[in-house]
Amino acid sequence: METPNTISKQKVRVVTIGGGTGMSSVLGALRKLQDMYSISAIITSMDSGGSAIVERTVYGVSPMSDLRKALLALASTETYQDYLLTKIVGYRLDGRAGERLDAMSLGNLMLIALEEILGSREGALNGMMRLLETAGEVIPVSLHTSNIRVEYDDGFVVTEEAQLDLVSKNFMERSDVKIRKVSLENQVPANPHAIDVIEQAEVIIFPPGDPIGSIIVNLLVPRVWSAIHASKAKLIWFPNIMSKLGQTPSPNTLKGHCNLLETYLPREVDVIVYNTGIVPVDVLDKYHNEERAELVINDMHSDPRVVTADLFWDQLYPSGSTEPTIRHDPDKIVRVFPNIVSQLFL
Repeated sequence: METPNTISKQKVRVVTIGGGTGMSSVLGALRKLQDMYSISAIITSMDSGGSAIVERTVYGVSPMSDLRKALLALASTETYQDYLLTKIVGYRLDGRAGERLDAMSLGNLMLIALEEILGSREGALNGMMRLLETAGEVIPVSLHTSNIRVEYDDGFVVTEEAQLDLVSKNFMERSDVKIRKVSLENQVPANPHAIDVIEQAEVIIFPPGDPIGSIIVNLLVPRVWSAIHASKAKLIWFPNIMSKLGQTPSPNTLKGHCNLLETYLPREVDVIVYNTGIVPVDVLDKYHNEERAELVINDMHSDPRVVTADLFWDQLYPSGSTEPTIRHDPDKIVRVFPNIVSQLFL
């Protein structure tokens, strides 16, 4: 019987590749399974909006926000001190701190400070991981940054990640426009440590997230594609619950999303974990009316790679939010993930 680590009592080496809220959901689940898995999170470094503008132009460093989110998702919550520290790292400043610090999180500033104090991004992350007692390591896909370029079949072009959040306005009445090509404006070297953990991984997870801005962008970094190709890891993909204009294939189906992802992968994914949880109709209507977002429909029922489960997070309003957010529930992922991994190695 083939098993990870020859099914010794060693932890299974799990690597996640992505960024954003979807990555946080998966990492939050893995944190609760840390006795079973060795966790490495490879995070995009191509953000260009919000606090990333200040980080890239004022401090001359690659973006911190997705790194901070991953650190918090893996952070210890055992003690009151742990709780306070995560609240401090996640605290977001407002306009009272000045325009440049508006919406900047203290955790981002702490990472910037640690990078200057310790002399490197790796040192800053290692320091923050020790402070937060994380259940795994957080690794930028590159220690440099670039801009993403997305070309559509009607000639429209996006030239940086921040524009992907604005591009929806251009697609409100043109939802049938197709993605023609995704690339990086400038090639940046991969983080050698990221390549090492990919090559040694037993399971690689592509979490929910913006298909282009959070997932595919990492696969465009030189050596990442070849490292996945060389790896013997099983590939697990958690597709989004909802579509996102400008980053979604047409038609908006599970097969369409799968084809888009696999265009930039060296091989097919081994498991597709599709949500069957029911999203409230009023929330679906709000997403449709404001963002033209639709449910990603499962048209791959006969594909043996598809595993279905209720993964929808009933807690629609994240802390401090007045707007509903459709996302995956870490606790529900915890219930299904170990069995999925076990089945892969039978």
